[in-house]
Order: sequence, then C-alpha cells, then structure tokens
Amino acid sequence: MIPCRVALKVALVFLLASFVSGHLTAQSERGTISGTVRDVSGAVVPQARVTITNTATNQPSEVRTNDSGDFTVVDLRVGNYTVRADKEGFRPAEITGLTVDASASVRADFNLQVGQSQQVVEVQAAVVQLNSEDSKTTVTISQKLVDTLPLVVGGAVRSPFDLAALTPESKNVGGDAGFSLGGGQGASYGATLDGVSVTTSRALQKSWVASNAPSVEAITQFTVDTNGFKAEYGHAGGGVMTFVAKSGTNQFHGSAYEFLRNNAFDANDWFSNKLGRSRQIYKQNDFGATVGGPVWIPKVYNGHNKTFFFFSYEGFRNRNGATNATATVPTPEMYNGDFTTGSRRREPRFRSTIRRHK
Repeated sequence: MIPCRVALKVALVFLLASFVSGHLTAQSERGTISGTVRDVSGAVVPQARVTITNTATNQPSEVRTNDSGDFTVVDLRVGNYTVRADKEGFRPAEITGLTVDASASVRADFNLQVGQSQQVVEVQAAVVQLNSEDSKTTVTISQKLVDTLPLVVGGAVRSPFDLAALTPESKNVGGDAGFSLGGGQGASYGATLDGVSVTTSRALQKSWVASNAPSVEAITQFTVDTNGFKAEYGHAGGGVMTFVAKSGTNQFHGSAYEFLRNNAFDANDWFSNKLGRSRQIYKQNDFGATVGGPVWIPKVYNGHNKTFFFFSYEGFRNRNGATNATATVPTPEMYNGDFTTGSRRREPRFRSTIRRHK
C-alpha cells in the first residue's frame, strides 16, 4: 500500500500541475493593466517598480517601466487590483479598487512626488473608467447581475447564455439561427470559457452553445464584445461572448441551491377542470453546489496566497407527463362528406395515457 504521506504528495503534484496548466492555457479571457509613470513635472520615470496585486488572493505581479516610463502587465484574472509604483527618491503611489473585467484593458497612470519612501500617496480608482486602449464595444455582465437577474427555467438547465440576450447589439428572433451579435449573421458568434471555445462544429445550433456553457453558479462574469474585438476571435462573426469561471480565494466559500417545479404546486386549468381531467405530471429539479478556497493540506501544504481551487456541480432532473386529453377520429362517412347529425357509426374515442420520462 502507498503511505498516506506519499499519497498526499502525489495528490498535491496533480493539483499543482492542473493549476499551472490552467494558468498557461486560459489567456483570452484575461485582462491587461498598462500605464505611464511620470513625476510632477511631467517627465517620465524609467525603471520604476510597479507592483500589481490581486486583492482577493494577494498574488503580486511585478514589472519595471521602460525608458519611456511605460509598463504593461498582461494575463490578469478578473477581479479587483491594487497597483503600486515606487522608485528611490520618490513617494510611492498606490491606486486601489482597480477593476479588471474579462478581456479588458485598463490604464493606471502615476505622477510620483519627490519625498521619503515611507510616505505613500493613495488614490481610489474611478468608478467609471474611460477605455482608451482599444475601439471595441464591450458590455460586461458582472457577478452581481449574474447572481440576481432571474432566469426562466422551462424544461432546460439555467444558462448564463440566456443573459446575453439582454445586452445591446444583440438580436433574437427565435429558433436556433435567430440569435446574433453586432449585426452578424445568426449563430455566427463565438463563445469561450476561460479561453477555451465552447462552440461546436454544428452550425446554426445556439442551443448547443448554451448546453456547453457552465453553470450560472460557476460564473463570476462574462463580457459581450462586438466590433473591434481581438484577432484571436477571428472565427466569430459580429461578436463574441467570453465567460469567466469563479476561482478560489484566500477564504473558503461555497453555496447550495435547488430550483423546484412540481405539479403539486400548480393549479389545474379551467378547461381540464370543466372536463374532469387531472393535472399534467411535471416534476423538475435543478440543483447543485459550489465550493472554493485555498489548497490546504494539514501539515503538508498551505496554499494561502499561492494555490486555489474551485468546484461546481449542477444536476438536472425532469419528468413531464403527456396531457390527459380526449381526442376523436373522423368516421368513414365524414371522409365522404357526410357530417350530418346522428351518423351511422359512433366515432371511437381515445384517451391518451400519462407517460413519465426522465
């Protein structure tokens, strides 16, 4: 048998390999922070140190400004960041509350003041930031909107794809080919999850995109880009939807949910009551759970500020019975045009039976 400590170490190696692999491949949904560091006179400050820290995970990224005082940090996950610029002989400056959305480019410019390094100039990022980095049209559906906007569950799993119909420059005229973005052809858009395409090779089947989309509970946000999106989305026509999955943070968090529909809660319709028919069987359950946090194995590994995990599960069960209705078929006389009262043959009656399926 494999010793317990060895098994834990092997499991840890797989966790770290999975984390690194996801970090290397999932790039298209990542954001970028760029800016310029100057002094109060407007002169650029080369070789200034710029540190960008994710406030949820405390993971820093450090770069130096070039000879023009510019810096760029790419491959940033969706979230809030603190950006700090410092150089010897100047007071360090910080911008807090800087939000990076999916596939977004954000600017963070600094004007350093001469002074002691112990004195820090802190600036709160503006709530509304003007995008001057590219010309694309972007609409971001934040986690708050994903969590609070109602979704009608009518015989299908809830999908964040349904929220895309609420964004500008989208059109839905019904049918598999009826949804389009940015004036493009129906069903020609693109869709990715953490940088991986979730579209299929089946043309004009938007429902397949919806089924490949992740659970609503596993989405932190998504963006809809139209007109001027990156060249890496060249296969998309009109627009592209970028879904971003939730990730673990330094705090353990999770959720559990159940969306229930049952004929026991429904009233029978007037016509069925009039004819003495029972209600149609309808039992639907959409349920699941999520959990995330730092990778922590007692006495073996502490992943705070380093390694995180997130797990999501969603189950769907549906049982829908046939309508309990009475139907008739025409008599042979009716085929010959005889619709007189008191036909020679009484038309047979057929009553459909209740069927259940899962």
